[in-house]
Amino acid sequence: MQLQKTVKQHYVPRVYLRGFSEDKKRVYSFNLRSKKQSKQPVPIKSVCWENRLYEIKRDTQIIFENYIEHILSAFEGEFAKHFRTLEEKSQDGKSYRTGPLFSNEEEAFWKGYTAIQLMRSPHTLKAAEIAIAECFGDSINDDEKRNTAISQCLPFFKELQPDDLNAFSSFLRPIDEMSIAIGVDKTGSLLTSDNPVYCYAPFYDKGEIENIVFPLSSNFALLLFGGEEKKEYDNNRLFLLDQGGIERIKKSVIYVAKDWLFSKSPLSENDFQLIETVLQDKKADMEANSL
Repeated sequence: MQLQKTVKQHYVPRVYLRGFSEDKKRVYSFNLRSKKQSKQPVPIKSVCWENRLYEIKRDTQIIFENYIEHILSAFEGEFAKHFRTLEEKSQDGKSYRTGPLFSNEEEAFWKGYTAIQLMRSPHTLKAAEIAIAECFGDSINDDEKRNTAISQCLPFFKELQPDDLNAFSSFLRPIDEMSIAIGVDKTGSLLTSDNPVYCYAPFYDKGEIENIVFPLSSNFALLLFGGEEKKEYDNNRLFLLDQGGIERIKKSVIYVAKDWLFSKSPLSENDFQLIETVLQDKKADMEANSL
């Protein structure tokens, strides 16, 4: 069977965004630049894509067309399967703080998928491309810089090995050591964005990540804990989020968003206040880092 060729390549998968949709087709959007919310939900297929984002080129010509896109699509199929299982567990009262939530296979999938989602972002790919340009200068052309960035962040041209040296493996290794949990929001008010994985890694140079927040739907978020936080939270558990926990997750989502937030329902007044607070904090952090 011949696979369909895709030009518009989504960096936030449509199957993922359905978790923030009432009808599985549309989401409410909020633009962080204009600070305006869509009056009606917008089609999921219309957001978070770029033309030929993952294509490898040689002499400006595409080679291995859609190769990375097809691999990412396969992971998205696995996402749908694991998401359904997780959704069932989140609705089962017996799953709360009783026994391991994830099997070894499920835990490995969610940690790997978190790494993939962060690495497939156009912002991550661009940062990798800039780093490569600084390293190699004019000794390689623009296509080679882009190709190298893609192969570093999404190294799917051969089977991954534990000792591989690339950006993806370097990020995945500390994630493997983190504890994992799912926080459940019974109000269904969680948000996501055009850059949905929040990663706080003040000691990344030591191979350590403090925490990761990855909302998987309007009702629950994947939470990973490392460092000192790993000691404070039960591993492999499902737990109910209180209002403070919900707001902390929303703040994390807003902080790493680039231009857009997405939600199942129109944002509340409290959400607008959180957005203003986070944007002010982010501006202060950027000014402090520039000194």
